[in-house]
Amino acid sequence: MRYESVFRTAPGSLNHTTNAYYSGGRDKDGIPTNMFGQNAWLTPIRPGSYPGQVATVPHNGYSFQFDFKTIGNYWDKGEGMRIDPTFWFVPRSGGSSVPVDLYYDASGASNKMIRVGSVVDKQIYSRVYRLPDPLRNISDTDIQNAASYEYTNILTSSQQSQTPWSKFYTQFLSRKITTATGYDIEILPYKSRTIVGPPRVVPPVVDPTVALRSVQHWYGEYNLPIAPHILPKGTDVLALANRYGGSLDGHESEFLTKGYIVVNFGIYALKHNDQETRILGYNSPNANMWAIEGQIASDQDYLGHTFQFRSGDIILFESDFSVRNDFQGQGH
Repeated sequence: MRYESVFRTAPGSLNHTTNAYYSGGRDKDGIPTNMFGQNAWLTPIRPGSYPGQVATVPHNGYSFQFDFKTIGNYWDKGEGMRIDPTFWFVPRSGGSSVPVDLYYDASGASNKMIRVGSVVDKQIYSRVYRLPDPLRNISDTDIQNAASYEYTNILTSSQQSQTPWSKFYTQFLSRKITTATGYDIEILPYKSRTIVGPPRVVPPVVDPTVALRSVQHWYGEYNLPIAPHILPKGTDVLALANRYGGSLDGHESEFLTKGYIVVNFGIYALKHNDQETRILGYNSPNANMWAIEGQIASDQDYLGHTFQFRSGDIILFESDFSVRNDFQGQGH
């Protein structure tokens, strides 16, 4: 809601303003694009990214949508993308961020101080989305191409005979995709992508289907827990709790406040339904695409505080405010 006017033409509207934040001002080959020099529209989203509101920063609990393209053989049912979020903290006075662990509370007396990435985190939280959600503003053509390719080239003949195209397409538009169990990882399966290769009008020697599937457009979304508690990475929480009589509420002096949580993305390709073997990375030893595309390395906020960023920093969230504060502020 805090960024609704950035992306939507009117409150409650699905119509997109065409605004977006980009990984850099250059393309995949390092050539400047029309975003070159427009640093406010480059990641990470931070103070100064909201047009006309220099102090506005996203609050915890809100999800953000992201998308990116790949080129090559990442179109079959065994392929996908893996997102590894890591978390960092930087004070409002600026400087370099430090790695942190995030904790959150869930319903139930025993579900307190759940560490992101823990077994309990993976048991109680999952992320589910629908690819053709209108808020994603994917074109009808891209949705239809993805569905048609899946039906024709991924479903078996037996599956096709059991499910007519019209029924499959209806199911395609409504199906829900699980992309995460826990907040520490996101897996985008082939159902999370469209295929957007060159137009079907290609030279006669090129198979138009092969051309179309040669470029894949992946769609994901992510959010932090509502009102996360922040501790320096590796903090022994049990020892800390014992120091305070056996329990913690997040207000102890060891918890980090008055700053920003920086979400950093590691992006990797997957094959053969193997979620653990990272085939390629956006930041690899051979090519750091964040640097090639020109992600900013530092910036100053409206108070003159300088912030240093690392490759893959996506967004800064207020450490002390969440969606709860927004709704409480509205009297809800």
